Amino acid sequence: MLKEIDVNNFCDEKIFDFINQFLEFLKVEKKYSINTLKAYKNDIFYFIKFLFNLKEKIVNENFLEEINLYDLRKWLSHRAQDHVNSSNARAVAVIRSFFKFLNRNSLLKNREVEKLKTPKNIKPLPRPVDYLDIKKIIEAVSQIRKISWQIKRDQALLYLIYGTGLRISEALRINLLALENQQDLVVMGKGKKQRIVPLLSKVKEAINEYLQELPFELNAYQPIFLNKNKQTMTRFDYNLLIKTIRRKLNLSETITPHSFRHSFATHLLESGSDLRSIQDLLGHESLATTQKYTKVNRSTLIEAYQKFSNR
Repeated sequence: MLKEIDVNNFCDEKIFDFINQFLEFLKVEKKYSINTLKAYKNDIFYFIKFLFNLKEKIVNENFLEEINLYDLRKWLSHRAQDHVNSSNARAVAVIRSFFKFLNRNSLLKNREVEKLKTPKNIKPLPRPVDYLDIKKIIEAVSQIRKISWQIKRDQALLYLIYGTGLRISEALRINLLALENQQDLVVMGKGKKQRIVPLLSKVKEAINEYLQELPFELNAYQPIFLNKNKQTMTRFDYNLLIKTIRRKLNLSETITPHSFRHSFATHLLESGSDLRSIQDLLGHESLATTQKYTKVNRSTLIEAYQKFSNR
């Protein structure tokens, strides 16, 4: 798990093995995604590196057992110099989870991290994209791309995200098997949890038009959204496209591929859909995550009322 990051200069083999055991647990038992595992790995690595620099000695089992709340606060204070609160809150959660794993499996005993307060993380409300702006963005694809099948691909992906509420990573994994019955879409979400989302006719039409022009043959298990090299399109590719379009149209810098998922949920809510249904469609494990869209909807209503009252 740690081949691309060398921690041997900062810890002994035993600690290195502890880290690998923890990451393997997250991968196998928790079924965390590759990106999440990478984030956890980096946070632990920099934590170990900080401790090494703090005490100027190799981190071993006794070292980890002896670190106290004061040491942990120093680490968090050091991170705060060049990391935002949300990043620091995640790092605290990672280190807390790491020590919990070590304690639970009797690898070492130290509960000092449980006393460390998590930095307050004020999450901004999701910002949906207006219907008219979504239409403009879809139309602008043809001004950015010059090859017909690539235009169809990017437009189909936009329709798919906005019309189903998929995460960009979920959309990029869609294959022919998931589209098999042409009525519903089988989605593999976070934690490898499967859900079924209705496939609207406009979304289905856009995907079919793209597949008809795609110059490559696909097997049933291969992701359908490909680049010119016949490789699966990446999130970076699509983020760059949306960034280019929003600047070309002078739209808000907050518009990202994920904004269309927010728009899907918010527009459903404004149309009268209930939270439980939206929760199922988005694949949220907790209803509390879905409830943030009620705040967006309330903000929209207040804004509309203020405009009305000023007439």
